[in-house]
Amino acid sequence: MTIVDSRGAYLILYIFVLLTQVDGNIIAQEDPKSWPSGIDSWLVFNRVDGLTVQGGGFLDGKGENWWSCKSCNRPVALRFRTCKSLRLLGSGGSKLSVKNSPYFHVVIDQECQNVTVDSISIVSPSTSPNTDGIHIASKDIFIRNSNISNGDDCISLANGSENIQIDNLDCRDGHGISIGSLGKDNSEETVKNISVTNCYITNSQNGVRIKTWATGSGLVSNVKFDHIDMNEVSNPIIIDQFYCPHNNCNNNNGNSELLISDVTYSNIKGTYNTGTPAVYLNCSKKMPCVNITIVDVQLEGKTTVSSVCENASGCLGEKIQPQVTGLGKGSSQFLDYLSKKGVICTNT
Repeated sequence: MTIVDSRGAYLILYIFVLLTQVDGNIIAQEDPKSWPSGIDSWLVFNRVDGLTVQGGGFLDGKGENWWSCKSCNRPVALRFRTCKSLRLLGSGGSKLSVKNSPYFHVVIDQECQNVTVDSISIVSPSTSPNTDGIHIASKDIFIRNSNISNGDDCISLANGSENIQIDNLDCRDGHGISIGSLGKDNSEETVKNISVTNCYITNSQNGVRIKTWATGSGLVSNVKFDHIDMNEVSNPIIIDQFYCPHNNCNNNNGNSELLISDVTYSNIKGTYNTGTPAVYLNCSKKMPCVNITIVDVQLEGKTTVSSVCENASGCLGEKIQPQVTGLGKGSSQFLDYLSKKGVICTNT
């Protein structure tokens, strides 16, 4: 079964049933000129509690003609707004696939809650711009057993992301797994309680990244990156509080007021493929990064500078390759807490 949307409008506007089964192909119209103004998404589920979207079919956004159109209002392929107890699942041993979105592939907006994403596949070329795999701005979300290969962040966690678990994700070719960007245009934004475990990142521009604008404020806290395998990743571990994708930003004299605290990098292994540092922590002078833990990181690559650590403190554990220097000593209370958990810090 193939459903073709030739009208350039919503294929699905509102759904009032609790189960949507996708076993065939749903294909978007592909001409940007026919897309109506003011419509930001192709498929939308709005205010549906207890919804399950499942199947082994394809949602094809037909984004090829959109990616080169800089003036186009590119739509999200699949968006959920204010949906509680939502499930997005593969079925019958097959993954539910979303591919070639004009813009972000899947967006889980603010006020969604208690969401499970399991066994989905997201695919677009590595050259497709701003095609984030799953963009999250909600609470209580579990993503697992899925694969994403695209042209931007596999997962992007925006303001309001809280209690997010990501497990067994295969992330390829794009920009890795990112928190942010946060704090643009002097905004105050918060992301907290994030767990990323048992993931694979391959041929990606970045590995695990936290990115904030220099003029923002807010909080990123309680973040864990654990058991991450990286293969030919350009920038494996990044905290960048001076995010500026177009190199024309106000760096606020290094005085960002967005606090980054309690971030753990553990059991991260693999290879990186550029001369950039394997560990890059560039934090605010006014609001330094605190309680940063780096333990059991084994990354192989060629670089003249193995690490950059500016305005960051915490614990540098054992089994670190390449050498990480410049991470300041954490507070005595923080170090005592880690010691009780059996963590040995070498930068004390």
